[in-house]
Amino acid sequence: MLAKVERIAALMNLSNPSRRSEWNEIEAGARSIGVEAQVLDVRTFADLEQSFASATLWRADALVVGSDTLVQTN
Repeated sequence: MLAKVERIAALMNLSNPSRRSEWNEIEAGARSIGVEAQVLDVRTFADLEQSFASATLWRADALVVGSDTLVQTN
């Protein structure tokens, strides 16, 4: 979909065990197509702002939003 994506950031709560497996799939899929992936581990509302700042500094081309309740509701 995005021809020049080199870096993908994934916003997810890794304290949720099912999100860890979701991250593993994202990381493996990205690696298989030569894209770098970085997890932005969001465990509290306060972590959100720092995560977006990290994605910006890392120069992420795309953002994947995990399906955890904390991430989805905020």
